[in-house]
Amino acid sequence: MRRAAAGAVSALLLCAGGDAAGVLPGNPDFTCTLHHRARMIDSLGALPAPIRDKVGVMAERGAVFNASDDIQYPEAPGRRFIRAGQAGTTWFVWYQQGGISLYKVIALFERDRSGGLRAKGEYHGNWNADLCAETDNILDKGQALER
Repeated sequence: MRRAAAGAVSALLLCAGGDAAGVLPGNPDFTCTLHHRARMIDSLGALPAPIRDKVGVMAERGAVFNASDDIQYPEAPGRRFIRAGQAGTTWFVWYQQGGISLYKVIALFERDRSGGLRAKGEYHGNWNADLCAETDNILDKGQALER
């Protein structure tokens, strides 16, 4: 039974290309810890509605999405949630962006004095960007990096 399960997982990874490997539980994007104090959120559905509204349509973490410009799933979005969090008044949302080149994004938002939410900036990293290190860097500078 154990051998059959291992074979099924291997077959799934081969069929999915490298994409399924990006959602396995040991992925650093899911397990890393920021140096800054932050409340981490591990699902798109757990984000407050105003943040979800700001980031727009994307697949939940681990769900099917169109990772390349070869649209394989016409009903699936071209973006997929990775993780999010709140550090002080700053919210950050990590996601994968599909297209001609798969890359990762850190979208930043901040609550203003009236309680409203405003976009603060974005960081675009390559497919293997270290999102914890990049988020810490952004929080260290107190501003969003445009890349």
